[in-house]
Amino acid sequence: MTEEQKHILYNMGMDRHHLTPCFRNGKTTKRNIVWIYRKKHNCWHYLFLHLTLEEVILFLRKNGHYIKRKHPNDWEIIFKKMTVEEAINFLERLARIKKSQSYKS
Repeated sequence: MTEEQKHILYNMGMDRHHLTPCFRNGKTTKRNIVWIYRKKHNCWHYLFLHLTLEEVILFLRKNGHYIKRKHPNDWEIIFKKMTVEEAINFLERLARIKKSQSYKS
């Protein structure tokens, strides 16, 4: 991605999000970066701090109903009208896609 493309995305209110956090050995590579809306990015970190995708899934299995009830605005920004079960299924699909796209150097 060029600097110009990054600048355009940033001006559209988007931000880079590391799928595996840098401090947990996540690299700043094309495979580990997704661009998401800044508001969604902020809500994600507010609710899940720096958990990995797999950890968020486990967290939601245990605490999803509480999180959705306690933080409904943040939940809606991230998951829209999804139920907890739908959100977990969605994240599990993302995890499978991420895993299928990974490769060993």
